Amino acid sequence: MKNTISGTGVIALILLLASCQKNISSPNPNLVSTNIFGFTDSSQLIKSITYHNQDSSWSQYFFYDTANRKIIVSLQPVTTVGGDYSDGQEFSYDGFGMLIHITGKFSGPNYSFFTSADFFYDNQHVLDSVNTVMPGLNRAEGFTKTIVSGGYLLSELYTSPAANGFTDSNYTASLIDDSGRLAAYYTVYNNTEPGDPQNTSPNGDTYFYFTDSVIYDAAGNMSKQTTRYPPDLMKPDSLVTVVLYDYGVRDVKGDQLHKLGMTLFRGVGEIESVIDFFAGELTPFGQDGMQLYRYPSLSTTMIVTDSTGVYNTTLQFNTPAQYDNQQRLVSYHNFAHYSPYYPYDMTIDYYK
Repeated sequence: MKNTISGTGVIALILLLASCQKNISSPNPNLVSTNIFGFTDSSQLIKSITYHNQDSSWSQYFFYDTANRKIIVSLQPVTTVGGDYSDGQEFSYDGFGMLIHITGKFSGPNYSFFTSADFFYDNQHVLDSVNTVMPGLNRAEGFTKTIVSGGYLLSELYTSPAANGFTDSNYTASLIDDSGRLAAYYTVYNNTEPGDPQNTSPNGDTYFYFTDSVIYDAAGNMSKQTTRYPPDLMKPDSLVTVVLYDYGVRDVKGDQLHKLGMTLFRGVGEIESVIDFFAGELTPFGQDGMQLYRYPSLSTTMIVTDSTGVYNTTLQFNTPAQYDNQQRLVSYHNFAHYSPYYPYDMTIDYYK
C-alpha cells in the first residue's frame, strides 16, 4: 500500500459492504427505511460529509436507493430515486451486497477521465476480475486467488515487452487474513532492460521487492503499518523495514465512517490497486483509506521520505474527534497521507 492519491483531490472516506434488501418509500431525504444496506438504525446513515482544508471546502452527498441496490455519491444533493445530479458516481450491488458496477457522471473536463467500472466475483464472492472504461481506454485486470496459511492471496501479474526481447513484469498481491482484513500488500517489479543502471544481475534482470504489512489491535483497528523496501535500488536485496504509521491513541467510539466504507466497497475495498485505479474520481483513497480504521485515531506518528526516497522524517499529528448526544462522529480533524500532508477538517451529517 503506497502513498498514492488518484482523482481530483476530492477526499472520499468510503469502502467495503453489508446487505441491500429494503425500499426507500418516501422522497423525503430525512425519511429513510430503517433496515438499509445492513444498517438496522437509519440514524447511523451518513447523509453528507463536508471537507474543509486551508483554502476551500466542499461536500459529498450520499443517497441510498435500496429498491435498486444502488448508492449515489455526488457533489450535489440527491433527494429522490432517479433524482438528478451533475457530478457524482452511482454504485450498484448484487443480491449478496457485492459491488458490481460504478458509473461516473461529471460535468467539467477535469472529471471526464472516468466513465465506468465493472467487478466480477467467484463462487465464494472473492474478486475475480475488474474492468474500467475511460475515454480512449478500456482496461481489464484478472486476479488469482491462492489459499495460504491464515487466509488467501489475491494477486495480479502485469507484463509488457521490453526492447531487448524479454518481458518486464509487475506482480502485486494482497494477503487477506481469515477475518477478511488486509494483512499485507506485496509488489515485485522485474526490469530486463540492459541499459538500465539499476540492472546489476548477469542475466539483465533486476527485481525490486516492496511489501506493506498491517497490524491490528484487539478492537480491529489498524494499530501500525510497516513497509519493507530496498533503500538502495542498486542493491535490490538490501531490504529494510520502516513503521510508516503508528496510531498511538485511538478512540473507542465513532465507527460511522468505517461502516460507510464497509458498505460502499464490499468485495474490492481491501485491494489497493483496485481502489486507486478502477474506482473513479470520487474515491482517491491512497492512505486515507478508512477501510482499515474502525475508530478514529486521535494521535498518529508517520514516517515520510526525503527527496531521495529515504524514510527519515517523522511527522506527528493530533486528530481530535467530536460526537453528538447519540455518540455519532460529527466532526474530525485529519491529515492528508500524501505530500504536502496538509490537515483538513470534516463535518458529518446524518439522515436522522
